Amino acid sequence: MSSVEDLRRRVHDLQSVLASASLMPIVDEERRDLRRRLQDVQQKLESVEDQFLLMGLVGGTGVGKSTLMNALAQKPIASVSHRRPHTDRVLVYRHADCLLPRSLKLIDELVHEIVHQADAARQVIMADLPDFDSLVQEHRQRVVAFMEHMDLVLWVTTPEKYADGRFYEMLREAPKSRQNFAFVLNKADLLFSGSSRSIDSEDFHKVVHSMGRLLEENGVDDPVLYVISAQEVLDGAPLSVWNQFPFLRRWVFQKRDAKEIRAIKEANLDVEFQAVFLRIREGMEQLERAVRFLNLLEADLLHQDRLGQTVSWGRTVLGEVSVLESLTHSLQKVSDLQGPAALFGWMVRLISRVSDASQSMTTLSRHVATALHERFQKQMTSFKDHSVALAYQEGLVDPLRTELLERLHGSWPQISLAEAVREAIEIAVVQAQRRTKGFMQWRQRLWSSWITALLLLALGGQDAWRAALAHPGAAQIVALVAAMVEKLFSGQGLAALGTWTFLQFLVGARFYREYKKSLQRHSETIIDSLQSALEQVLREALEAHAAVVRRCREDLEEEMAVMARLGGDEASAEMPVTPGAFADR
Repeated sequence: MSSVEDLRRRVHDLQSVLASASLMPIVDEERRDLRRRLQDVQQKLESVEDQFLLMGLVGGTGVGKSTLMNALAQKPIASVSHRRPHTDRVLVYRHADCLLPRSLKLIDELVHEIVHQADAARQVIMADLPDFDSLVQEHRQRVVAFMEHMDLVLWVTTPEKYADGRFYEMLREAPKSRQNFAFVLNKADLLFSGSSRSIDSEDFHKVVHSMGRLLEENGVDDPVLYVISAQEVLDGAPLSVWNQFPFLRRWVFQKRDAKEIRAIKEANLDVEFQAVFLRIREGMEQLERAVRFLNLLEADLLHQDRLGQTVSWGRTVLGEVSVLESLTHSLQKVSDLQGPAALFGWMVRLISRVSDASQSMTTLSRHVATALHERFQKQMTSFKDHSVALAYQEGLVDPLRTELLERLHGSWPQISLAEAVREAIEIAVVQAQRRTKGFMQWRQRLWSSWITALLLLALGGQDAWRAALAHPGAAQIVALVAAMVEKLFSGQGLAALGTWTFLQFLVGARFYREYKKSLQRHSETIIDSLQSALEQVLREALEAHAAVVRRCREDLEEEMAVMARLGGDEASAEMPVTPGAFADR
């Protein structure tokens, strides 16, 4: 049996599960009903320290419930004048010193109070429930619900009515712990003819054993059955040998300390808690199916075939958007080419009308990012369809299936790889541009200067250069320059100038070609690096989707762990009763 503190904690935990945005397979309307029932249990827990018992008397018309209550109280507290205002009202008999419990005040529309001064019944509040055989179905359900507030229940019948099917039908509907039931066969004196009070009466044994068998057939194992005549007690005559009223009264009115009363209340509340818990536990199989579904989904997302397919898409996209050409162009810098190579490059750009590098880089980044994102989203759309089919295949049913898929499909679109792709491209290009900085600039200058030096030697002539070098001075330099100018406009000088121009063009073309090949090699290196970076981006995107699945699975496993912790053992307790078996008499 659970302690009050433990049961209070379990109620609180179960309320948290129902109140949270959990994936429990319970529709909203039923969830609200279960929360309400838990609130009722919580309210009853607050009164477990009360030093009295609530005892209900259930029976049909004319079974002598009022007579039995008077006999238990040892004075008349119930009479025929205590009529019910309505057929579904419960007559509650309490001592003047005993306040009506809070749980009964909350259902005041069902209760009609009667206050008495019988000290013998000070510890017990007796509730005379309406005769079940005179109730309409709607009122009957209200009376059954009222029984939830009872700590002990006496089921009263007579030899004439003990086989009434309505009696056992109501017994099956009773919500309380059956260890707190006692069955009373009242008016047993009807089984004896004349003045005979012998226990050997054949009818007596037949009825007692027949009633015991009916109780067992209706789910009451080892029923506690008392055979009495309450009227015989009120008449004051010596009790017959078969009259078990003293044992019944001892069972009801024996002095219980607070621990015993509390144990009885806890047993009943534990049963009510278990009723709610077992309803929720019915969804545990669906939660287990959901965990298995999420495990399969996560494994499928991270399967090597899917990873390989996704990575191959990255390579395909890089080829589709002409990354090599765009990247080669984006790496070009005007400062990389010097002299004739720069002029040659300018002429190539002018003829081909290629845009500047920054615009090409922006276009490259946008195209690659957009293409990869679109391809990935197509893959995930296909995977969503796969997840729906897998959910049906694993036997998930609504509302769990719908809530789970909505949670997954709602989180996946928030995972975007466009920004990560753009960042990877920009990093790769910046690193490549650092490697190409200052590319062969000194070689270009050296070759251009050497060709120009040959032109100057040819224009100055052998004699002018010898004079300038033999006698350096301003006059000799002026004479050398004059000789160059004079020869430049001669046929020989124009031929030398043409040769210089042709050589510069060849050198520029050679360096430009070498520069382009170098850029292409750098671009290929960048593409390899970019492919690795994009593969990592795509893998991380798949892992991010798998992480959403993993979080859902962990949430489900946490709920299952909470349910396992809340289950506990079914309420059980031993009642301090005297067996009603005549063999023990």
